[in-house]
Amino acid sequence: MTVNPVASTGFSRAADAYERSRPSYAESAVLDIFGAADRVGPTRRRRRFVDLAAGTGKLTRLLLPFGDVVAIEPVAEMRAHAARVAPAVGATAERLPLRDESCDAVTVGQAFHWFDAPVALAEIARVLRVGGTLALLWNDRDNRVPWVDAVTSAIHALDPGIAYEKDIDWPAVVATSDAFTPVEVRTYEHDHPMDVELVVERAMSTSYVAAATDDARTALADEVRSILRSFGIDGAFAFPHITTSYVCTRC
Repeated sequence: MTVNPVASTGFSRAADAYERSRPSYAESAVLDIFGAADRVGPTRRRRRFVDLAAGTGKLTRLLLPFGDVVAIEPVAEMRAHAARVAPAVGATAERLPLRDESCDAVTVGQAFHWFDAPVALAEIARVLRVGGTLALLWNDRDNRVPWVDAVTSAIHALDPGIAYEKDIDWPAVVATSDAFTPVEVRTYEHDHPMDVELVVERAMSTSYVAAATDDARTALADEVRSILRSFGIDGAFAFPHITTSYVCTRC
C-alpha cells in the first residue's frame, strides 16, 4: 500500500515546520482514554502501544507514561522526529509489521483520514488483543473564533479536495468493520501557545499547502499575516483548538 502522494510530498517537505508549529493533543483526552490510574508503575504490566501514522511523535510523547510505545510512520522525514521519542518503524496502516493480537492499544492522531479505512481497520483488529483500545484523535482549529475561521478559510482555498475537515461519521466508518465496540466521542478545548510566524508555519505544514507551488505558499503566508494584523493579533497568544477523540475496544 502506497502513501497518498500529497501526504508523502507535503509532509516530507514540512516535517520540521510540523514539529515546531503543530499542537500536541489535550492531555485530558489521553487521561480519559487510558486512565490516570493506569500510568505505568513498578508492579503494573507494561502495555504495548502502537501509535499509527505517528508523524513527528506529538501523540507518541503523551503515551509514554502508560506503556511501551512503538511509532509507525511511513514518511521518513516525519519518522526521524518520532524516533527521538520512541522506537519508530516505517510502515503503513494497511500493512502492519506486527504479530496477531500483539498490542494493547492502537492510536491514530491526525491521520486516519489518509487511510484506506476498511483495510486499515482489518489490520488494526488483527494486531489488537481482544479488549484492546483503538483511539482516533484529531486537533481541529476552533473555527468558532473569527480570526481562526479566517485563517482556516485561507488555508482551505488551496485544498484540492482532500481536507478531512468534513462531516465524516467516524463512528459509522469504524462500525463497518464489525470488529469493535460502539465508538465513544469526546471533545476537549485545547489552547496552543503561538506567535504570528508559528501560525504561518502551521499553515505551511498543511499537507496540500506544503505540496503547493512556491508562489502559492508565499501568497498564503502573506495572507495569513494580513489576517492576523487585521484582527490586531501580535506577540504571543493562544491558538484555540478542539481535540476530538473516538474510542472503542476490540471485540
